[in-house]
Amino acid sequence: MTYIWLTKLLFAHLLTDFFLQRKAWIEERNRRHFASPLLYLHTFLTAGVAWLFIGWSYWGVALVIFGTHTLIDGWKSYMPPTTSYFLFDQLLHLLVLFACRVFTFTSLPEWKTILGDLGRNEKG
Repeated sequence: MTYIWLTKLLFAHLLTDFFLQRKAWIEERNRRHFASPLLYLHTFLTAGVAWLFIGWSYWGVALVIFGTHTLIDGWKSYMPPTTSYFLFDQLLHLLVLFACRVFTFTSLPEWKTILGDLGRNEKG
């Protein structure tokens, strides 16, 4: 179930970053950076499609996606348009999606076990 959920997030990202986002949006974002309304339109669309795909009860995940996608794309607008920055941008987006999956589907007892194991490994 959680892998299907993650697949939906990945599909929403691919759809909105590569098919629904227009070149003019990217060009304006690169000119106006965080002052570009099209940056926020794109990230709102990205979060909305993700929310639609994963279900209404995951509104918090949609907010995280909106916020992080805005920050990542806004930061990228200041960088030169190189393959390295493009790949780094995509890596950051994927890390956010994987983190959403981990934090959404890992229970408190599991976190206590993970953190306890980390503490024991540091001691020795």
